Amino acid sequence: MRSSMLRPFLIVSPLILALGCGSSDDDDEVNTAFKLRNTPHGVAAATPLVADRHWLAYLASEATTGAGGTDYNGDGDKIDPIAVRVNTISNAKRVLNVATQAMAFAKRTLFLVVSEAADGTDWSNPADGDTADTVLLYHRPGDATATFLAEVSGAVGTAMVAIDDLVFFVSATAPAAAGDTDLFVVEVATAGGAPSTPTRVTTSIVDVNADGVSVAPLRLQEGLLFLTIDENADGELNGDGDDTDSQILALLDATDTGNAVLGTELAVDAGAPTDVYDKGNDWLVAFLVDETDQNENLNDVALFGGEGAAWQPTNCFGIGDIDMSDDVLHWLLYSDFLAGGSPVNTGLVGSSTEFVYAHRDDFVGVTSLEADEGTGTGCDLNGDLDMDDRIFRWVDASNPLGPVLPVTDASKLMALVTTIPGRSADSTGAVIPLAANWVILVDEAADGRDHDGDAGDDNVLVAAHNPTNVGTGWNFDHGSQNAGPVNVTWMARDPQNATRFLAALSEDVIDIDLNNDGDKFDSVPTFPTSHNGTILKFPGYGIAVDASNAGIVGARGVGFYRLSENDEQEDWNGDGDMADAVLQRIGLTTNDLPTLMGTLNNEDLPAVSFEVGTPQFGALLFQETLQGVAGKDLNGDGDATDFVVRYFRMPE
Repeated sequence: MRSSMLRPFLIVSPLILALGCGSSDDDDEVNTAFKLRNTPHGVAAATPLVADRHWLAYLASEATTGAGGTDYNGDGDKIDPIAVRVNTISNAKRVLNVATQAMAFAKRTLFLVVSEAADGTDWSNPADGDTADTVLLYHRPGDATATFLAEVSGAVGTAMVAIDDLVFFVSATAPAAAGDTDLFVVEVATAGGAPSTPTRVTTSIVDVNADGVSVAPLRLQEGLLFLTIDENADGELNGDGDDTDSQILALLDATDTGNAVLGTELAVDAGAPTDVYDKGNDWLVAFLVDETDQNENLNDVALFGGEGAAWQPTNCFGIGDIDMSDDVLHWLLYSDFLAGGSPVNTGLVGSSTEFVYAHRDDFVGVTSLEADEGTGTGCDLNGDLDMDDRIFRWVDASNPLGPVLPVTDASKLMALVTTIPGRSADSTGAVIPLAANWVILVDEAADGRDHDGDAGDDNVLVAAHNPTNVGTGWNFDHGSQNAGPVNVTWMARDPQNATRFLAALSEDVIDIDLNNDGDKFDSVPTFPTSHNGTILKFPGYGIAVDASNAGIVGARGVGFYRLSENDEQEDWNGDGDMADAVLQRIGLTTNDLPTLMGTLNNEDLPAVSFEVGTPQFGALLFQETLQGVAGKDLNGDGDATDFVVRYFRMPE
């Protein structure tokens, strides 16, 4: 290996420090910190890796475990995903022999959503004589088998959500009276204990049939549960004169039992984007409303004061919107909403395939497609003489009763890159709220403007702006030393640390061979933070990651990433080729040497999965086909074609 291959840098610093590298790919030693341990099952690449303190759970694949597969639940087939529970301290593993569709921990008790038909078992208690139900089971540490809790309804992936010691689930018992929902909650009062008796969650929503409403969980963010309600089952809920809208948005404070579901009376698209900023004693919530289902033109300039002179960008004057085909950004402060306030319509156009953003300093933002502005015409928001850009727009969200005054200055409306890779769970859409700043990834070619002073508009560049400083624009020069333009090829939010994000820094724009391999075509792992005002710093390590699938994560002062052998032109895992993705770690707050941990995978996944907070361990997927020409049979089932879960303890 090149002696100077691994070097720390702080963009843009020329310091080179030679470092060594080590390997911990063996499974022979005691379970010390970072020591990888194997599990014996094949898994699907999409298996959830669920963590709670020292407990890990994953879904073993019957089809890929054992020679010819293994029928763990005795239902006569070998096609089921089977829940497995692992004690990462003792390394004890318990196969629960249940065909599991979804799972989550609550205070060390594992909850499982199970299809009776797939499992071939009548789990209902008392037994109802069929296997047509979807049920919720739970398993406590030390129990031999899982225990029935309730019959559930809805899509298996969203029938149950857990937060801390609470589990919410959609019951098969329909609501029957006004104020009822079909959402129930249980509490696990003691670590590893049995759940409480299920309690129905109530609602303040007034339904026309006076028989309650049925909800479907959309997602849980920062303790706020987003739900949708189908008018086809529950009658009109948004006052648009019909009862055919299938996604009416509702909210629930999921941090405690006894809270009621609140209805917004607004229609959203299936899978509608949302974002939440937790203010400590309140939530700032951003979401899109579907004009078609709401049966209302929500971005008509007349809604925002006369002809919208202060609301409409100059380039859009005279371009009206008379259609009802847009998705429009709304926001609310949860405390105001709880007190009877209404969501605020910003009139800013988004898309169900784009993202929305909530900023700590009371701003909300959205990616707008210029072609969606106006009616059939579009609008050139950034003044580049075309109407095919993705433009980042934002507006103050501090006062629910204040005027709606989005930024309209074309010099601040930047064209984003079309797409930017990043972990699917933490994808950014090329925008990240970072401390006091918005951080975006601008495509000069799409924007029609040169932002880096190289006499061309041919680069993709990171820009930062503090939205509270209305008199300033976007800053494109970053670095604690020799500040200059920066490009990243991959970026993601950091669920562990809101003061930084995760990115793969490209060598080409900064024009430095950071990994010392003789070219400037690579991307290296960085953990960017704010440095001074709108100047960002990009601390990182001179090693080539997969530019479009870096998988960078950080936990407890340690960074992990998907190293690319091909870009490094080094056989890091010693298997005779340079075609693999391997895992490496590095100290973020210490001088620990970069250390090779072993072969990883080529999936669009974080390099390592962690519990959010102070994780005790990390878990990852080993792709057997990547280790050697013939692969490596890590789980000992006679083939080398599986994905296998591995885990390691974090330092105490």
